[in-house]
Amino acid sequence: MRKLRSAAIMLGVVMLLASPALAAGVPALETVTFKITGVDNMEGMEGMVCDGCTAKVKNALEEVEGVTKAEVDLAKATAVVTYDPDKTTIEAMQQAVLENANFQAVVVEPKETNGLFAAVVKPGDTCCGNCQRGR
Repeated sequence: MRKLRSAAIMLGVVMLLASPALAAGVPALETVTFKITGVDNMEGMEGMVCDGCTAKVKNALEEVEGVTKAEVDLAKATAVVTYDPDKTTIEAMQQAVLENANFQAVVVEPKETNGLFAAVVKPGDTCCGNCQRGR
C-alpha cells in the first residue's frame, strides 16, 4: 500500500510538471545582443561616450513591453536584452533605441536573426543629450 501511494504521488507530480497550463504560465524568454552605434557629429565621437548614453539606451529598451532585462556595457558598446518574443520583436527594440536614445542597435547575437534595422540618423541627433563636452 505504501509503495502504491508513493507511486501515485510521483505520477501526480510528473503530470503536474508536464501540464500545458503550468507551462503556459512561464514565458519562453530569449536573449539578443545589440552593438550600439551612432556618431555625435558635434564632437565627431563614435557611439556611446558616457554613463548618460548608457542610461538612455537602457531606459529605451526597458520601456518596451516584453523586455524583462537590459544590460548596457559602455566599454563594449553593447546591450544584452532578455525579452519575451510573444510580446515584442527585435525590430521594436531597435526602433525604441533609435527614437528614444538616438542610437542604432545592430544585432550581434543570435547570428541567425536577420532583422537588422537600418535608419538614417540626422547630424547632431545622435548624442544622448546628457554629455556636456564643451557645448
